[in-house]
Amino acid sequence: MGAFLFYLLKSGCCLVIFYIFFKLMMSRSTFFRFNRITLLVGLSGCTLLPLIELTTTEETFLHTPLYAIHEILQSTEQVMSNPEEPGNEILLSEKNTEISSLNWIPVTLGTIYGAGTLLTFVWLSVSTCRLAQLIRMSEKKRYGNYILVIPRQPIASFSWGRYIVVSASDYSRQSEEVLLHEMMHLRNHHTLDLLFMQIFLLVHWFNPVIWLLKRELQEIHEFEADNGVINTGVDATKYQLLLVKKAVGTRLYSMANGFNHSKLKKTYHYDVKRKNQSLGTIEAIACRACNGWRTLCVRTAGSERNTAADSD
Repeated sequence: MGAFLFYLLKSGCCLVIFYIFFKLMMSRSTFFRFNRITLLVGLSGCTLLPLIELTTTEETFLHTPLYAIHEILQSTEQVMSNPEEPGNEILLSEKNTEISSLNWIPVTLGTIYGAGTLLTFVWLSVSTCRLAQLIRMSEKKRYGNYILVIPRQPIASFSWGRYIVVSASDYSRQSEEVLLHEMMHLRNHHTLDLLFMQIFLLVHWFNPVIWLLKRELQEIHEFEADNGVINTGVDATKYQLLLVKKAVGTRLYSMANGFNHSKLKKTYHYDVKRKNQSLGTIEAIACRACNGWRTLCVRTAGSERNTAADSD
């Protein structure tokens, strides 16, 4: 247990470093597919990197505290598990007081970690069961390659697996933008990303960074779906108004992609950023055209003067 807890500590430190890097370098990027791949690859790297042992010739500022924690979590556990090995009897007799004061740490931390993992698993299971029950008890219709689920109760639209869940009110209004948005989630296989993230939530439930990374992934999913909808030719202004109306919805199922934006201002930031870039390009072209026209006029006037002077 001590070795596993130490692995969780190292992996958690890697997650913190990766999250800071992601927020500083990529949070304002509009390359949503690249951001999504980077986040998923980074999570995998934070899981595998602590398994690699690196040796350095010089001690770093992290070496001393990590070594001390490693000794607390693992050395006492080894002594207590093998008391009959040569030398352990002396160690037990000499450091009996120190060991008795430290050997409860791995056990206590392991118990707390196990209880938290169990509660997280129950929470995810309940969310999945509620989702399955909603799909099973609702009206279903074929919608292309997917299944359209129309529940009777008012609910925010979302997608999961091959199901698109849309409330009866949205379906009656024939909101094609909503259906197209959810279809983009399914086309991009966002459900697989969330299932992948559930594994990290079970392992690192105690680390706030993993929950922040989950929110970042969900926001990337939303922006990637929005970008796909806009690229189909939908009126951007009309679609933004629809986002404002749907922003009041709540996410009830942790494993589903919902038509909801917790940071709607960020969407407008991206749109304004694109518009500013376009306006900047237009202004640059206009300025160059004006400068070219002015130069041409000056040269033409100069040529006319020279021609008049020669004729005189």
